[in-house]
Amino acid sequence: MGEDWADDSVRPAGQSDYICWLPEYSVGVERIDAQHRRIFAMINTLYTALGQPQTALPVRRVLEEMADYVSFHFDTERSYLGAMPGYAAHDQEHRQFIAKAANFTKDYQKLPPDRLLRDMLIFLAYWLKDHIKGTDKRQFARYLELLDDHRQPTNHKEKHG
Repeated sequence: MGEDWADDSVRPAGQSDYICWLPEYSVGVERIDAQHRRIFAMINTLYTALGQPQTALPVRRVLEEMADYVSFHFDTERSYLGAMPGYAAHDQEHRQFIAKAANFTKDYQKLPPDRLLRDMLIFLAYWLKDHIKGTDKRQFARYLELLDDHRQPTNHKEKHG
């Protein structure tokens, strides 16, 4: 199974964490990076439930906590990026994620828990990594660039003014 994984940030069964934070995931805004790391930790909590005897309550509680936290995180990203050009497409990715996650929650009662958790983990890990390394990094790079550009004239005037 390990050979099917695309990179070292997602681990096959038997490893301590399912998904590992790597420096390449940083978007350059510590508040967002900290929230991303917390989501990674929540995914790893779900991973520890895989293959364990379980009741519906703990997994459901983790799913609900994750849904609430991801919604909070998306709101935080919107507070930084909402006025930026191209944010509508970013927000659409968030809405698609929420819809897919809601389907997992609905399927919780229908599918065997291990199968549902495995499918959910694969989706969460790959979506999160792709979204961070793609959309988030592009948008936050532009945000930081605009922030830096806003500061540049003041610094420039001090040097030449």
